[in-house]
Amino acid sequence: MEPVTALKRANRRRIAYVAAVGGSCLVFVGFGIWLANAQEFPPFDSGSDGSDGALDLSDREPGTIVELGPSVDGDNVYHYSTIVIPAQVTVKLSSRRLGTSPVYWLASGSVTIGGTIDLDGEVGHPPGGGVVNALGGAGGFPGGVAQQNGFGPGGGVVTTVGIRGGKHVSVYGNPFLQPLIGGSGGAGSVFAVGSGREGGGGAGGGALLIASSASIDLSGSILARGGAAGSTDIWIGGGSGGAVRLLSPRISGSGSISTAGGAGSGPGEPGRVRLEAYELAVSGVITAGTSRSVTLTPTTSILPTTAAPSMRVTRIAGQPVPANPLGNFAMPDLTFDEAAEVTVEIEARNVPLGTIANVAVANETDALLTVETTPLAGTVELSTATAQVRFPNGFTRIFASATVPPAE
Repeated sequence: MEPVTALKRANRRRIAYVAAVGGSCLVFVGFGIWLANAQEFPPFDSGSDGSDGALDLSDREPGTIVELGPSVDGDNVYHYSTIVIPAQVTVKLSSRRLGTSPVYWLASGSVTIGGTIDLDGEVGHPPGGGVVNALGGAGGFPGGVAQQNGFGPGGGVVTTVGIRGGKHVSVYGNPFLQPLIGGSGGAGSVFAVGSGREGGGGAGGGALLIASSASIDLSGSILARGGAAGSTDIWIGGGSGGAVRLLSPRISGSGSISTAGGAGSGPGEPGRVRLEAYELAVSGVITAGTSRSVTLTPTTSILPTTAAPSMRVTRIAGQPVPANPLGNFAMPDLTFDEAAEVTVEIEARNVPLGTIANVAVANETDALLTVETTPLAGTVELSTATAQVRFPNGFTRIFASATVPPAE
């Protein structure tokens, strides 16, 4: 999901955009210990062709945060030779830059994680703090704003009797983390915009797979936690935890992996972790969330065999939306002055033709607006649709979403 934000100006409409595709898809994770003779490992191919070179951050100063940008092909699949993330260095993987597709790090050589890989979902906005959807870690889904359900297959729901946090384990999952899907967002408050109590739900944790043909050493941490609700004093949902899968002949270290759900009046469910190795030599707190470990097999499937559904806004009022929207309040992606309805154009890939998407418009002062698009037309590989939207003044963020049935 690539979010976008904007600044308020009199008689101006600043547009913020986020694309999300929900679906009834499945995921799982796990943990345990299995030890084998290191001299008898069968060969294992991570699938990396090494075209992205080495991800080596050993020259970065302690405290550095590196936000990873899109892959060359824009598919969130990175082909590294080796990976080195030293202690006190953080690599951030956010849906702000990478969208709601999971991230795949493939390495032909060793992987050493002494620092932090951060795929945490954002905390929901506080009551009275404006209408801003919290964004998930890369592969995770946004939280809802006031009177809005959370996004994702297990998005939290606003009801008359309370709020639900994002779901994961109880709604979608399988023992193999295939397909790999991040956490869902928690629901926003039951209170309307302008009430002073319109808090936002926490976003879902992201989804990451790391595969190495040699070894993975984890002395640092991998975080894919759901974001907390904007407040625990009123009914707002936390985001669900994400998904982390590691595959290598040898996985070692005393680091930690957390896919915990976010706190809230309706807390988010935990996510999943799956470790696959011939030799699993780990100690300490390795997982927080549902977890499982299994013996690696040389023919283990890593990348999905079918392309994941995706959807994005391409044009608003005739203006092209950046391929990589910024999603921050200080730098809007689009600015226009029209007071009339304008056309929002979307494109979708691998979504059934005829699907009607929803365009959710979250403005800083007005009530949430949801508009249906025309049915998707074109081909399954690339289809388009439009919606007519009247944007309020000020900062606005858009989410285009559709429910996609699971692949057979």
